[in-house]
Amino acid sequence: MSAPEITVGALVELQVDRHGFLSEMDAYAACAAVDAHDAPATVLIRGVLRSAEASAGAARQVGAALATAARIDVLGNGPAVAEWADRVRAAAAEEIQLRTRTPASG
Repeated sequence: MSAPEITVGALVELQVDRHGFLSEMDAYAACAAVDAHDAPATVLIRGVLRSAEASAGAARQVGAALATAARIDVLGNGPAVAEWADRVRAAAAEEIQLRTRTPASG
């Protein structure tokens, strides 16, 4: 019998509020000490996510924090999870573009 494989990565846990949304401030706090550089990242959403649009600020915060992750997986429940995950990945791509943008010379 061999030992289980150990994966080093980032885990971000978010709690949906009573209205079915994710708070941008809660996402910021959850990501404050996350380092996912070149490692897999998992976002765990507790509760039923009802609106990706109303939770867009949280998606931007998580995407920016996990921008250098090898991949970003989102686990959750609710009608808006897939769209919210897409927003997180888009925010991560935007963050990478911002970080690698060469300043204009002048």
